Amino acid sequence: MMKIGFDAKRFFFNQTGLGNYSRTLIYGFLEAYPQHSYLLFSPRYARPENRFEGFAQLKTILPDRKPGFFWRQSGINKQIEDSQVQIFHGLSHELPLKRAKNNYLRVVTMHDLIYELYPGLFPKTDAFLYKLKYRYACQTADKVIAISQSTKNDLIKLYHIADEKISVVYQSCNPAFTIKLATETLTNIRHKYQLPSEFILSVGSIIERKNLIDIIKAMAMCQPENRIPIVAIGNGKEYLHRVLQFVTENKLEKWFYHLPHISNQELPAFYQMAKIFVYTSSYEGFGIPVLEALYSGTPVITSNVSSLPEAGGNAALLVNPRNVEELHFAIEKVLNDTSLSSEMIAKGYLHAQKFSDKSMAKDTMNVYESII
Repeated sequence: MMKIGFDAKRFFFNQTGLGNYSRTLIYGFLEAYPQHSYLLFSPRYARPENRFEGFAQLKTILPDRKPGFFWRQSGINKQIEDSQVQIFHGLSHELPLKRAKNNYLRVVTMHDLIYELYPGLFPKTDAFLYKLKYRYACQTADKVIAISQSTKNDLIKLYHIADEKISVVYQSCNPAFTIKLATETLTNIRHKYQLPSEFILSVGSIIERKNLIDIIKAMAMCQPENRIPIVAIGNGKEYLHRVLQFVTENKLEKWFYHLPHISNQELPAFYQMAKIFVYTSSYEGFGIPVLEALYSGTPVITSNVSSLPEAGGNAALLVNPRNVEELHFAIEKVLNDTSLSSEMIAKGYLHAQKFSDKSMAKDTMNVYESII
């Protein structure tokens, strides 16, 4: 039996990507490997989701004093030492700056190196600190988990981490996306948000590298009688302002719906109602929304760069993320060819099975067992 600790800050306090990764992985462990003990290290108390209640082998470890700003880097060490874990897993890029006295083994998951490849997207101080902390975590870990082959390649190229030290373990997505919703549920949500009968879906932070303006341009190239609106779900700041300005200047208001936030409970309905899911980001560590769409039975158009060909596989249409005309043709192709659309849905469901929560838990446990 192993005692495994996790930096669970994201598990408790992040409701999107990194939090979903943490919760999905740990729940997979609880179901598949109940013989081990799992300790969630957190800077403060928060109640876990209901599905985590009733597991005797899961325990939350809190600091005995108010955590400081550097809790993840140093404050957590006493908690780790007192708990006597055999393995400590930093679930989101970071590890403590030194090992506790019990000399536990260290694993870190690296999701992406976007701060290295696109430093202009971050405040200079943030980008500098990310480089220091994340490079250190990779260098001092006993094993590094990369969430895609693309991220592994970046780690080898930019941080010179040895190939054999890095294991690729693909993510899964929330199991809610695998459940077919009742027609009544979809109808109620459509009415609640006043959605059009058909739409192109875009999900994710509205920032420049996600290329939402280019998606709108590609849609606008369709003849008005052949267009269907875009529904964009996500928060944004400066780039969102540019998106809305572009929509207004080009009189596209009736073709664009923006929803800043949709709950995890309602989001699967949007995927299942969408005609196409378009995700033409310039860079992603993996691209969970692509997997969410494949599980939902929605045809996917995504980028032919970074990790997105891995996420979409042979089920998605891959395009140059900055070639608006290429994206326009792909959209029209899916909209007008029902046999192609049906084929993409069938291939998508098969491809998505490679990224199950059971596979993620099994492959991660194999990483632990390889170093214990």
